[in-house]
Amino acid sequence: MKPFLNKDIPSFLFVGSLTVFGVFLALVVLGKQTDKEQLGAILGMASMFLAALSLYFTISNRNKSRDKL
Repeated sequence: MKPFLNKDIPSFLFVGSLTVFGVFLALVVLGKQTDKEQLGAILGMASMFLAALSLYFTISNRNKSRDKL
């Protein structure tokens, strides 16, 4: 089975966006924040999730095109 991630820019961005998503999730769950701070953390978490999802599809399509060659 081939690895999903390679040593390239989309793979590094995918791991980075998942890491930042986890940090925002920890802030929401563990942090005692005001309403505005919590809203900002939730928006950051949503944006990092969507970025990670987009990069997942990019990496998946790239791997499929490499398998065809």
